[in-house]
Amino acid sequence: MWLSAHSSGQEIELRAQSADTAARSLAEAEPELEKLVRSGYRTVVAFPRRGEGERAAYNLGRLKAAWLGEGAATDAGAAAPLDPSLRFAAASLREGFVAPS
Repeated sequence: MWLSAHSSGQEIELRAQSADTAARSLAEAEPELEKLVRSGYRTVVAFPRRGEGERAAYNLGRLKAAWLGEGAATDAGAAAPLDPSLRFAAASLREGFVAPS
């Protein structure tokens, strides 16, 4: 998948803006992630490799993360895929973005 700032010729169009937060670690970012989830956002954190995300999930304090595409349909009481939640994904993404929709 390729994200581009230009909409011409794209299958999917997102209205989004650059994420305005920066953190050196997930622990440092956890308060902002918690705020996004409380504000109703489905928050996805991308890691180049799943193992990096697994280590990060282990080090989270108050938040719990599920992997994108896992758990929602199989775990009783799990958040629906579009409900406000923290999700992890194995994907290469240079910069973050916020898409209210």
